[in-house]
Amino acid sequence: MAYFLSYAACALIWGTTWIAIRVCIGGESGWPTFSAAMCRFLAAALILWGLTFTQRLPLPPKSKWLPLLGAGLVNGAGYCLIYFAEQTITGASAAVVYAIQPLIIAAILAAIGLEQVRRSQVILLTVAACGIGLVFAGKASVSSSHALAFTAVVCAVSLGAVYTILLKKLTKEGHPLASTSFFITGTFIPPAMVWLASGEAAMPNHFDWSVFLAFLHLTLMGTVVAKTLYIVLVRHVSLLVVATLVFVTPIIALLVDLVFEPDARLLPVEWLGIFITIASVVVNWWYSARVSKMALLGDNE
Repeated sequence: MAYFLSYAACALIWGTTWIAIRVCIGGESGWPTFSAAMCRFLAAALILWGLTFTQRLPLPPKSKWLPLLGAGLVNGAGYCLIYFAEQTITGASAAVVYAIQPLIIAAILAAIGLEQVRRSQVILLTVAACGIGLVFAGKASVSSSHALAFTAVVCAVSLGAVYTILLKKLTKEGHPLASTSFFITGTFIPPAMVWLASGEAAMPNHFDWSVFLAFLHLTLMGTVVAKTLYIVLVRHVSLLVVATLVFVTPIIALLVDLVFEPDARLLPVEWLGIFITIASVVVNWWYSARVSKMALLGDNE
């Protein structure tokens, strides 16, 4: 139950970061794009290290420090690609492409043997991806001019699969908060490099409370809390279950838009897609728990 609550918390938090990013980098009072990402991860890293040292949390083995930073670099590169892509394509378009990530993770897991990949799980992931297609296909924009942006999203999706698998191998020891400290420190570096190369301003032109609160949400909840819970999940739960977060978070973001944007509406086919996706994710959780229980009973016999 604790892991399911961690999963639900990650889904709810990351489902609200979509609108927070729009507020944070939008309008005259918003942050410059890559400056916002850089400052978000810098602030989160400082908070995480402060908690790690003041609470004297056990660190991962020294042999894992550089690999964890490397996994963070992969994550940061993915964020840069997504920020770049969403300057020209919609979040809905990105969500449709991201729906293939769990299938990429399944393929990599099957290839390296890190987890057993069952046919039924692959079928459930495929059904959930089709559900996302029903929800967002009508909102996605596709044209030849978007080819570079879509390529960037595909690369980001692949990088996301890679760092998720790396975290599974690297976070078995040490406190999750300490592991997250290394990981987010690495994540900070690519946006910082892109920001330096872009010549963007470091801060918003004007102070705005809504922008500040959005930045605070992205830093504290979206990074410090959610990334730590994510590492807990990766450590203890099947990656084929954890990966389904990419199905749930855009749906939550869509439902948040229904609350905060008066003109937002969902068509019947989109509600059907939401039902198919959520049902597939719930069955995936149930199936994974059943398999784990059977394996535990087998070990005890």
